[in-house]
Amino acid sequence: MVSQTVATVVAMTFNFLLNNVVTFRDLRLHGWRLLMGLLTFYFACSLGALMNVSFADFLHRQAIPWYVAGLSGTAISSVWNYAANTILTWRRARN
Repeated sequence: MVSQTVATVVAMTFNFLLNNVVTFRDLRLHGWRLLMGLLTFYFACSLGALMNVSFADFLHRQAIPWYVAGLSGTAISSVWNYAANTILTWRRARN
């Protein structure tokens, strides 16, 4: 449990830093905004992880093969994470 938690936090931190440099380079966060952005990112992605596991578990209980259920959960959380972090963490204005 400890190893999985540490691995998840490390992966989320790396993903945040990569997004800050590549995906949202035009809205790059610095200083205190970087720290606050990281905390917001953790929050949003934690909700995404919960949706991922819950949705995959639901599908698997409906006799959907585990790999389809897992990929579906990943797809749901990926869309959520991008949308939520675009709005909450990097506050990208809608066109």
